Formats: sequence, structure tokens, C-alpha cells
Amino acid sequence: MEGPTPVSALIHAATMVCTTKDNNINVSSINKSLDPYFVTGYSDGESSFSIRLRKSIDSKWGYKILPVFSIGAQINPHNKILLEKVKEFFGGIGWISASGNMNTYRKF
Repeated sequence: MEGPTPVSALIHAATMVCTTKDNNINVSSINKSLDPYFVTGYSDGESSFSIRLRKSIDSKWGYKILPVFSIGAQINPHNKILLEKVKEFFGGIGWISASGNMNTYRKF
């Protein structure tokens, strides 16, 4: 089998947001990049694709169609770091916003 197994990918990803005994974020583990297998699995469970319609005078039909990828996590410092790493994985494109008790990364 080539590449990491799903279990090793999950273990690798878990080290991304580990904390020390006093709940400080372990900075050395934050600097690693996310494993593609982890991003695939996390996206499978926590992401969605949607379509947004925006009025546009440049469009033949008067609307612009925008496909959107979104992935969410409950608000806490660890999940915010995880979503920042997901954003970095996708080339830094998109943004992270908070609404209610969720942080959401969105990419058009």
C-alpha cells in the first residue's frame, strides 16, 4: 500500500493540534502541513458543497453561479488552527468565519 494508512493519517493530523499539560498549544506541531488523507476524511464527514446565485449585470441571465466548498468545526482554539491549516492546504484561498458556535472555512 502506498502512502499512509487512514489510521496513520489521523494520528498525524491529531498531532497538528495537540496541547501541552497546561493547555497551551504545541507550536512545533502546528508548523507541519496536513496529510491529504486526513483532509479527505475530515471533508467527508464535515464538509459540503453548495451553489450560490448572485445577481450580475455581466451575466447573460442576470445571475452568476458560484460553487462553494465549506467545512466546519465547533469554535475553540484547536479547531480554529485546524481550519487555518485546511485553508493553507487549499493554497490559502478562502476565508474562515464564525457564526453561532461554529467556525467555517469557505472557498469559492
